[in-house]
Amino acid sequence: YFPGTAPESDADGIVIDPYYFGTTGLVESPNELGRTLTHEMGHYFNLEHIRGPEEEGCGDSDNVADTPNQDYSSEECPDFPFYDDCTASGDGIMFNNYMDYVDDACMNMFTAGQSTRMRAALDLFRYGLIAEENEGEEEEIIMALSSAKSAYFTFYPNPAKEIISIYFIHPASVAAAGIFNLAGQKVLDIKSVDTQIDISKLSNGIYFIRQEGHAESSQKLIISK
Repeated sequence: YFPGTAPESDADGIVIDPYYFGTTGLVESPNELGRTLTHEMGHYFNLEHIRGPEEEGCGDSDNVADTPNQDYSSEECPDFPFYDDCTASGDGIMFNNYMDYVDDACMNMFTAGQSTRMRAALDLFRYGLIAEENEGEEEEIIMALSSAKSAYFTFYPNPAKEIISIYFIHPASVAAAGIFNLAGQKVLDIKSVDTQIDISKLSNGIYFIRQEGHAESSQKLIISK
């Protein structure tokens, strides 16, 4: 299940048939390298299939900016480059991504955008995993991430110097977003499809990132170079 979609807490996890997991026992080629678990953990951390939620069509998206649109799931181990109706030139489709359906031996990457989306899921929905790994700071971490859980976007690092990575939970509901100074003036526009924001021209200080629209949210940003 994707974060927040399990019908009950006991169902919020990953179940894998022994024919598709591990390197010994019942597992068989081409599924003997553990990539099924990698793929399913991608879903657990809020990644769609690289083709998007639908099985076919170029109008669908996985809501990650740096993965090319893809018409349908890939199979076996295509030769590079591999094209479809959505990506007919250049490097072709990203069939070697963990969120496609190729053989284990052909899967070898997540993109930077997918990493940002998974980090956001960890901060907003799976924050207990972080708290349990930091027992000495558990109370402080739970308080910080519980606050982030109620937000409609997340970003890192904070404090930041030149670039921040940002992820909007429901980008379609964002009417406007931007970075504001303490005087309430917008100093930088942000589009809901942006994942990397250049803040190198902003001076040191305290700012606020604000999302407006169906869901409104604001978080403090510290710039320290």
